[in-house]
Amino acid sequence: MLHLLIGTLQLGAPAGPDAPAEDAEPFALEWRAPATCPDEQDVHARVASLVGGPPRGLTARAVVTGDATRWRLDVRVAWSQGSLERALESSSCDALADAAALLIAVVADPLATSERLQPQQHSVPPPPEPTAWSPDAPVDSAPAPSLRSPEAPRPPLAAEDRRAGAPRRQRAAPARDRGWGARAFAGLDVGSLPSVAPTLGAGATFRWPSVRAGLDVVYLPPSRLVADAPAGDGVVQLGAARGELCPRFYAGPVELPVCATLEVGATAASGFGPASTRGALNPWTAAALGVELRGRVAPRVALFLRLNAVIPLVLTSYQYDGIELYRAAPASFRANVGFSFLWTKQNPA
Repeated sequence: MLHLLIGTLQLGAPAGPDAPAEDAEPFALEWRAPATCPDEQDVHARVASLVGGPPRGLTARAVVTGDATRWRLDVRVAWSQGSLERALESSSCDALADAAALLIAVVADPLATSERLQPQQHSVPPPPEPTAWSPDAPVDSAPAPSLRSPEAPRPPLAAEDRRAGAPRRQRAAPARDRGWGARAFAGLDVGSLPSVAPTLGAGATFRWPSVRAGLDVVYLPPSRLVADAPAGDGVVQLGAARGELCPRFYAGPVELPVCATLEVGATAASGFGPASTRGALNPWTAAALGVELRGRVAPRVALFLRLNAVIPLVLTSYQYDGIELYRAAPASFRANVGFSFLWTKQNPA
């Protein structure tokens, strides 16, 4: 292999330098390479080990460029009678340093380089001469030598080979962030009934990665109405079913969705004797817009705080003898806290 390399170099270059004189200029090397590659002193040492000492009468310039995946070597060796240029590429910068040292050494002294690169010839001892067997000869109890040659140590794998051959851990695919859930909540309402009223509710949700939908039943217990009329006092209560749609701008452990809601139900008055303009049981239809702060406390459990602005689409009123006892406010506000349980586990964030 070395003879082929020497022949190839000689075909494409003028004759190398003659045997250097004692007064010849010492070998000068300009080595430019990234910090992760061998340095100039290392390349000097490699050339000296191939030639048998520092060469003389040569100058060399070698530049290594590239990154950790692919390197390029541009090398030029010059002497008094001519010069030689080569360009090589490799995935190993250390291999290019070896190639540069070998190229310089072959130009400097091909015979000395060849002798140092030849595999060492080990003399094989002749086989022992056979001897006649005698029954009186002592039996050698030493174990027979093994015919198997000792295994040569394996060379260390290059970094890229280790990366290619090493098994890679497979990341578990995240659970799909969608599925059914159930929730319950309680809070306060200001404006939907004659006085501040508690709010109770429960329902089901279905979520997708980017949006959540819900269907709930909401109940506002009886709220006392004090009437300045012969009708006396009474109570008004509200029950409704509501559907909502909440875009999920960030589906993580903490979310801040904005929800649009539509409620359909009825209000009922009792305990006094007014005649309602729509009867004792009046329809209730309202639209709401709210913001929710939701935080996950367990893989399937989340707590939330919801603030809603509710706009009735039908303003219910109750009258007695032409006197209006109660009319729903044009807007009301609700604050609810609750928890939700998810049938399928959310993605880890």
